[in-house]
Amino acid sequence: MKVPSALWTSTRLGEFDELDQLAGTLALSDPKFAHYLPRAYDYWFTHFVDKEFGEVWNSVDGRTHAPVAPKQWEWKNAYHSFEHALIGYIVGQQLNDQPITLYYAFSSVEVAGKISAALFLFWRDQGHRS
Repeated sequence: MKVPSALWTSTRLGEFDELDQLAGTLALSDPKFAHYLPRAYDYWFTHFVDKEFGEVWNSVDGRTHAPVAPKQWEWKNAYHSFEHALIGYIVGQQLNDQPITLYYAFSSVEVAGKISAALFLFWRDQGHRS
């Protein structure tokens, strides 16, 4: 269904990024949802990402596709941008049958060992074999 541009006056980050993250997550178990992703991510990178100063815009005008200020405020910060990037990376790697590599900065080797063990147990409990 095509939404008339008169009704689509603003595209807010919270609405757009949640919908394309949902489509990506659904595509992991049902590939029919993957066909939404190229267009959604193209729009994201073309209109939401600020290529001059970094970060992403909170809103984009649905008619002109121009960014709408502010970029950051009390309910939008880099956490949301990172979340979107992480979900996009995981979905993209999985759909392309590529490994997912994540890096963490733990406070100590002991903490890292506990996390690794917990992740392995979760992975094993999901039916995977080492």
